[in-house]
Amino acid sequence: MPLPTRKMSVREALAALKAEESKGAGGAPFGVEVSLACVGCGVLPSEMGDGREKHPVCPTCRELKIPATYWCDVNCPGNPGSWQRHTPVHRAVRRQRRRTEDGGVMRQQHREAAELQAEYAAQTGDAYSELLAKGLRYAARQDHRREAYAFREAIALRPDKPVAYFNLGIALANAAHYAEAAQWFLEAKERFPVGSEGWAEATAQAFLMLTQKVCADVAKPEWWDDEGLKALSAAVVRAAPDVMHACEMRAAVLSPGAETLTLP
Repeated sequence: MPLPTRKMSVREALAALKAEESKGAGGAPFGVEVSLACVGCGVLPSEMGDGREKHPVCPTCRELKIPATYWCDVNCPGNPGSWQRHTPVHRAVRRQRRRTEDGGVMRQQHREAAELQAEYAAQTGDAYSELLAKGLRYAARQDHRREAYAFREAIALRPDKPVAYFNLGIALANAAHYAEAAQWFLEAKERFPVGSEGWAEATAQAFLMLTQKVCADVAKPEWWDDEGLKALSAAVVRAAPDVMHACEMRAAVLSPGAETLTLP
């Protein structure tokens, strides 16, 4: 996707990004995004032939403030039973929130990071930093829907910068959209300098997403084989020896039974 010009507004850039993703242009691996298309049949609102401008939103996703899951119909004629396959997402989000409850420490860290980004944006007039700050503010409120949207806007504005890709991956992972999160982590990996801590963290996060059961049938990167994973996980730990996810990746690759990770 070509870089937006300086005269392009954030809204226009975001629309351009969505258009590119829906076509799969530029080698982007996303295709139709889970959080934009009907969860049943995969049809985008713009492709619906019944005159509706957008799909209704799953009410539980709205309640949990996770990236919207849309429906052309709860009883989707193109994919009967999809509602039953979707509801485990709600349980996964609730479990994850209980598991990661830390008394508000992470939320406070997000608030502090947001203020730093906002101060930088105010001093420099940098719209990208302001969007990062906006996303972090929503993260502090566990409003992953608005958080994800802010980071999508940041990506649309500066598709060359890796941080918003990584942050969007975190937002989607916290919303149990693991397959989509993995793709954004992989995009972040490609934009961080190889061997940097950011590169290592993005790689490890992508790996951990792709080893989730729900990602069993998701296409894997070219390095997803025994030797490739061993070499890559070693490089990840060298780049970020104190990062928990890097160590988790290395341990998973070297653990007994790791051959199950090498399935295509």
